[in-house]
Amino acid sequence: MSLAIIQGMKGYTSMLVKAIVIAIAVALIYTQDLSIVFSNALVFSSANITNYILVIPFLIAYIVYRKRRMLTAHALEHRVKAFRLDDAIGLTLVFIALMLYIYGSLTLYAMEYHIYSIPVFVAGLTALLFNLKILRHSIFAIIILAYLQPPPAELLSEIAGDLSWISATLAETMLKAYGLNVALQVDYGAPALVVSKGDTQTPFFVGEPSSGLFSTIGLSLFALIAAYIARGALWKRAIMYVIGFPIFFMLNALRISIILLLWYHYGEQVSEAFHAMSGSIMAVPGTLAILIIGERLLRVRISIGSISNANKGCEHCQTSRSLKEHICLVCSRLLSSVKIDGKTIARFFLIALIVASMFAVNASQVQAQSSLASRVASFDMLSIDGREKDTVGIFLPEIDGYRLEYSYRDQRVEKVLRQDAALAYRYVKLEPSTGEDGGTPAEIRRLMQPSIYAAVQISTGKHRWEDSMLIYPSRVGRPTAEVLELKDVQLDKDSNARFFVYIRPGQKNAEAVLYWFERVPLKFGDAYENRNIQIVFWSYMSTLARNGFIKDESDVKGAEEFYLSMAKPVKAYWKSITEELLAQKNVENTVRHRFPLVMGTALLPASLLSIREFARFNSARSRSKSIYSRLAHDDKAIVDAVVNAERKKRKEGIGGGDRPLLGKAYATTEEVMVEYRRLVNRDVSINDILLMLKNARDSGLVKSMIISIDDEPKVVWKSNVRV
Repeated sequence: MSLAIIQGMKGYTSMLVKAIVIAIAVALIYTQDLSIVFSNALVFSSANITNYILVIPFLIAYIVYRKRRMLTAHALEHRVKAFRLDDAIGLTLVFIALMLYIYGSLTLYAMEYHIYSIPVFVAGLTALLFNLKILRHSIFAIIILAYLQPPPAELLSEIAGDLSWISATLAETMLKAYGLNVALQVDYGAPALVVSKGDTQTPFFVGEPSSGLFSTIGLSLFALIAAYIARGALWKRAIMYVIGFPIFFMLNALRISIILLLWYHYGEQVSEAFHAMSGSIMAVPGTLAILIIGERLLRVRISIGSISNANKGCEHCQTSRSLKEHICLVCSRLLSSVKIDGKTIARFFLIALIVASMFAVNASQVQAQSSLASRVASFDMLSIDGREKDTVGIFLPEIDGYRLEYSYRDQRVEKVLRQDAALAYRYVKLEPSTGEDGGTPAEIRRLMQPSIYAAVQISTGKHRWEDSMLIYPSRVGRPTAEVLELKDVQLDKDSNARFFVYIRPGQKNAEAVLYWFERVPLKFGDAYENRNIQIVFWSYMSTLARNGFIKDESDVKGAEEFYLSMAKPVKAYWKSITEELLAQKNVENTVRHRFPLVMGTALLPASLLSIREFARFNSARSRSKSIYSRLAHDDKAIVDAVVNAERKKRKEGIGGGDRPLLGKAYATTEEVMVEYRRLVNRDVSINDILLMLKNARDSGLVKSMIISIDDEPKVVWKSNVRV
């Protein structure tokens, strides 16, 4: 059996070599980005939303293996030109991908640009090394590569905030239906399910990681696979994919309910164990639900395996081989294998040149950094545990008249908001010493000094204070904070901060906060990842008044002016760091300033060649009509047979049945033979039919096509003449 497998793989050696070349080119250019992506995916925890990425290579391998004969059939098509439209489109896609890569390197969203350029790059190399038909049949596997990078975290954070409240509300309803004493509270700034057990009330926060958004996005990959293995109309398969989102979201609410029930009945260890693996478990019932809905309600056919007799030949294979066909015109068996010729080797060298050019671009960056930028860039976020005090002077600068002190790390906020770090500091006002301490201990005197809290929250997303206090509670009918002031204030000519004064529900003391976001690359181990850094100044209004920063606790205008006096030097500090980090990019700056011109130049050759090909197609069609009109009646019969077989197929129903592709206007060789015999009213051998079809194809009167039935190739015929 192993010998048979090896023998069977020999026919795909050249295809495999080309695929390996594509994989190596991607790995070389995107090494750092892919190492970050898969390193993060290998972290197994309840807060990690990217574990599904580990499945992507296996899914792509399955799709390619399933389509291997279909891809090989299209790869066997003759290349009549040294440079084809396929090459022009392939090179254009490669160029666009590399420009996106270079342009993205200039932005603070480099990782997102790089990862999203991978599918474009792979699509270009596929068209270049193979052809556009193989690209069309590989597009599903290529699209899956986009799942390597979730959508932008800023967008997800806004949606996750809404969904966390909806998930908490659904979980509360389920738990109350079960009979558990639970209440949804908003006093914590994030939705919290407070479970009463005896005299103890324990809050369980439903933060962004538990909102269901991130798990739904990852698990939607399985909805995509379910839609792929289904056989039916495209719109039905699209519905299967779309319904995966609400199904997985509802499963997430059920998951939260089960976690709380396990905690209530069996303790924290059992619930945490289920919490860690429950995200992956949801993939099974969710995918089964999608398949059942597709099969029972949408009436699609689920096809996991391929046709069992796909490799078996027929008695006419030898005839097709004698006609120098690479695929049998009757049974569609592959009759030859793909060869690596001189043109393919030339394309290998071209790809090597592209990869070398990208290495040169990356090496052209200036490596010099000032001590200011290097301090931020050199601090390893993976080693922050136990080194929080070392961050003083890194994420916040010293301000004249104040002493900066590290205060504490809020790990509860980190867990709820899916943050890398939530660090709190104090700016202590420096006052002349009077030499009198009145016997007060030094630590107490230090804490009694006038100060204001500043926080640095590092994450991929953006969490806004008013979302937790106002927007999300109101959407689920919960009490909201009382707003005393909410507006944008100007930090410098290019940026604003958000100033918010409010009173929490059930509280009396007003709080004032001013915050804004920065975005910089931070070090995580051996790689750099871009993060949003939220800078926050916060205090009670009464504390500001007691420390003498404002006149009284109702002095909102004074609080705004005081916060701005503290925030502006911090903003200037971060602006200098950001500008210096971006100024290092030389080639990227050139691309950025000429981006429209560069992209227009890239698209021009492919556009001109596409117009030329379209003109040639119309010219060939007109020529076919002229040839057909001059044929004798018996010679026209083979074309008429193809046309009549197409019409019969069309009447059977386009897109219907178990094999919708054959519902289109295509005719198999057997169907053409039946129709030809009816037209000429005599028996004709299938070998004669094959010869006539080949001659008609060479004359441009008909064309042979390879369509996919359950991912297996099938040769069909279509007329180029409208009779």
